[in-house]
Amino acid sequence: VDGLPDGAHVNGIVFQERGRACFDGPRELSKKVRKDLVSFARRVTPGEGGDLLGALRLALAQEAADTVFLLSDGAPSHGEMVDKGRVRSAIRARNRMAKMIVNAVGLGAEKRTQRAFLEEVAADSGGRVVFR
Repeated sequence: VDGLPDGAHVNGIVFQERGRACFDGPRELSKKVRKDLVSFARRVTPGEGGDLLGALRLALAQEAADTVFLLSDGAPSHGEMVDKGRVRSAIRARNRMAKMIVNAVGLGAEKRTQRAFLEEVAADSGGRVVFR
């Protein structure tokens, strides 16, 4: 968040058993919005399973957005679908209209299948992936 320029339009979406957004839609980045996003992210309890597809659907529905940064271990575990192949297909289908770039940050993606999933999700939209 600190690296984004003032005036960029942003929203934060976390996903655990369900996705939820920080704001009702993208907000213009300012000092207050940065503070609100950081506060929102700090309230998340890591280590819980997540509805990756539900959160990405929510992100891809954001008006005025062109890029998504997905932070995940690459293991969908809750929601309508958890099979990686089906989740990836559903993301591609949803993104046909949104045409957003999905960049992925693999956090704790230790298995080859988890890494491959994140690489494929990013590649499908022209995005990039990094692992931490």
